[in-house]
Amino acid sequence: MGYVQLKPGAIVQPGELEAWVRERTPERAAVPVQIIPIDPMPLTGVGKVFKPQLRWDAAKRVFTSVLAALVEKGLNCKVEVGPHGSHGSIATITIARVPDHNQEAVADEVHTLLAPFVMRHQIVYI
Repeated sequence: MGYVQLKPGAIVQPGELEAWVRERTPERAAVPVQIIPIDPMPLTGVGKVFKPQLRWDAAKRVFTSVLAALVEKGLNCKVEVGPHGSHGSIATITIARVPDHNQEAVADEVHTLLAPFVMRHQIVYI
């Protein structure tokens, strides 16, 4: 996944950036599967790109995609990814209106879906 900030007024069509990069990158493995325009690019206090914010956004997109299976089952599921004091980064999965007697089964399914990923996650029921 790659992120770009377009010049002011620039417009791109879906897939246009990926095609442009694919044509100019000799090593196939180096071509991002998805390129996301982002404006503004997150910056540190000294003006450098704040890469953790981009990683959190990428993780949120991937986790949201993986958990789409739960949404298809009718669960209201929201993903937030950000810093955590002792774990570096953590994904918080918020699931609404799950009866107490179903929460363990839903948690097991979330853990199974997210098991391949190294980022820690927590489940919050509202």
